[in-house]
Amino acid sequence: DTVSPEDFGAVALEDGASSTTSQTTAFKAALESGRIVDCNGKTYVIGGTCDPVDSTVKGLINGNFIRAVSSQSSQNAMFNLLGQPNVKVRNCAFDFGATEDAGSNDDSSRFLLTVGSNDPDPVTWLKGIVVSGCRFTGGGNGTPLYARGTIGALIANNTIVDRVVAGSATGDCQNGIDYSYSRGAVVTGNYI
Repeated sequence: DTVSPEDFGAVALEDGASSTTSQTTAFKAALESGRIVDCNGKTYVIGGTCDPVDSTVKGLINGNFIRAVSSQSSQNAMFNLLGQPNVKVRNCAFDFGATEDAGSNDDSSRFLLTVGSNDPDPVTWLKGIVVSGCRFTGGGNGTPLYARGTIGALIANNTIVDRVVAGSATGDCQNGIDYSYSRGAVVTGNYI
């Protein structure tokens, strides 16, 4: 059972949306509908962070997302899906841009997608997380795919490209996938 982001007012670039007009509010509403959001291969602009209410999101599939802001200083993540058990993100492309220095030395500053739990306590870790067939482009410092605090997550066949690391990077997880605080994760077929 899926919904379209257009059902909640989103306008894709292919349908005439401006490349600077954010569709974040419409996506937040669609994700909070309790149904999988199917973007049907269309491209949407996301400005700010799309941060739906915990435990409401079922999934996000078949979408392409680009950032609306000219500087990443006002956009910490494209989609913050922390606190969402059983969420599925499949066949999506997240593009923050390939050449920008995000202006931070730490991997905690910029993400394209966050899932799971940010808490090191296993009691808070979430099951049923799937991120597969996605592409993460650019973004400067930060971890493109942040999948902490999961139990048995499937992170498969994703591609992460064009990272730009600046400053005195600490060598944490800045150029790939962070699945720390996790147990039993299957991480396979990813290209970084």
